[in-house]
Amino acid sequence: MTTQSMNIALTQELHLQVKAALGKINASRKLQILTWNGERIVVTPIDGMRAQKLIEQRNCLGVYDFDSTSEQILSDLLVVIEKKGQ
Repeated sequence: MTTQSMNIALTQELHLQVKAALGKINASRKLQILTWNGERIVVTPIDGMRAQKLIEQRNCLGVYDFDSTSEQILSDLLVVIEKKGQ
């Protein structure tokens, strides 16, 4: 597999994950914390017991609501991934 095809596959996978996370946010109609665990986006309710701890972590994308867009989430995800690579 070439580097270009690997990048395309990774981009497609990230888009699918963002779409899935956005679906969970929209279904709940509540604020959700998104974090990146190195493999996937994890969605956690803002009122969860670990919410404050998650927000403070470097792998936290942010807090999102049903008005959030996939572009916002993807942009934040790329920032977190780049930070982890440093």
